[in-house]
Amino acid sequence: MKKVIKNLMLLTLLLGVMFACGDEDVSTIVEDVNEDINPQPIEEEEEEEEEEEEEEEDTPEPVSFNVTEKDEFPDVCDLTSIWSTWSISGELTGDSALVDAIERVELFATFIDETTSGSVDYTTEAKLIKTLHATHFGTNIAGNATITLNTMTEDILLIMGLSSSNISITDKFNFELVFIAGDKVYNSENVVDDLGNSLVSFEEEMTTVLTETLFVGNYYMEQTAPFPFLFGQPTLTDGTVVEITANGVEERSFDTYTFPFWCSTDIIAFKFNLICGEIMVPVQDGNCGCGDIGYFGPATTPAIYDVDNDSVFELTFTGDATETCPESAGVQVTYRFTKHE
Repeated sequence: MKKVIKNLMLLTLLLGVMFACGDEDVSTIVEDVNEDINPQPIEEEEEEEEEEEEEEEDTPEPVSFNVTEKDEFPDVCDLTSIWSTWSISGELTGDSALVDAIERVELFATFIDETTSGSVDYTTEAKLIKTLHATHFGTNIAGNATITLNTMTEDILLIMGLSSSNISITDKFNFELVFIAGDKVYNSENVVDDLGNSLVSFEEEMTTVLTETLFVGNYYMEQTAPFPFLFGQPTLTDGTVVEITANGVEERSFDTYTFPFWCSTDIIAFKFNLICGEIMVPVQDGNCGCGDIGYFGPATTPAIYDVDNDSVFELTFTGDATETCPESAGVQVTYRFTKHE
């Protein structure tokens, strides 16, 4: 508003002077007024803007990390072996000044406890597993800095407060490399590809020699313990062929009656898990009278299996895991399964 009033006053003054001055004087006054109303850009501001544009153009390319070699995570059943390691190698590229400024690389790990259905039970906090200082970086034929990180899986478990018994085939580890250069940090947020995917974060699934094609198909099942049979009859189907199916890498199941002499009308899917050489029976319900809820459960001493031979195996479980039936409390039941072509 003040500017408008000022401009009106100047115009009024101009009109008044135009009647009192010659043409040359009027022309000079108009130029002066125009400069006041529409001031010319300041040259210094233009120079500053040009300098800022030049600085943006000179911004160096960000650091990038290209993986040249990476191990699969060791067998879930062999994580604590002295030979079990996880290794990753790669090269650092980008502006040489930024790469040369990197002082160290840090390896972080996060454990993801995942179920067979794909849901996540819990995820641990990221833990620092290893640090490699720049003095241990290498150089490849292209002149780029190279990095190799080797770590024992047993050390990873120790640092993260885990044991091999906590880990199943469905679980995962997530590893992240973090590069430190003074007050600059390069990690999964800013070391990415053209699609925004991290170049320094790697999810590793558990591996195992067991496959879904083993311990499946038709088997002849027969009860071998206890003998004589509990209540004078077999606990499950006995002396017949059943089909075992895989529900994922570890879980197997087959249809059976429970105490078939008494309850021969209802069939259940009896489940067991093949875990690192042992056959584990989870707690599961029966359907024949006393103690149905959680009636079957893990054995006192689980049976074992040989991944190289699925032609014959035994299955042992507790017949009354909840100990609700006095006659059967804690009884150990064993079945033999023989491949039937």
